[in-house]
Amino acid sequence: MRAALAECDGRWASEKAALRRGAVFLGRWLELLLVLERYVACKPDTSRQNMLRKLLASTP
Repeated sequence: MRAALAECDGRWASEKAALRRGAVFLGRWLELLLVLERYVACKPDTSRQNMLRKLLASTP
C-alpha cells in the first residue's frame, strides 16, 4: 500500500497539471490514503485528503 502511495506521489510530482483533472487517479489516491488510515496507526494526511476531495469535486 505504501508503494502505491509513493507511486501516486511520484506521478503527482511529475504530471500534476494533467492529473488534476483525472478523477480515476484522484479517487484511487484518496482511497489509498483512507485505507492506510484505517489499517495503520499513523497520523492521517488530512491536508492531502482535503486537496483530493476538492479536486474531485471540481472535476466533471
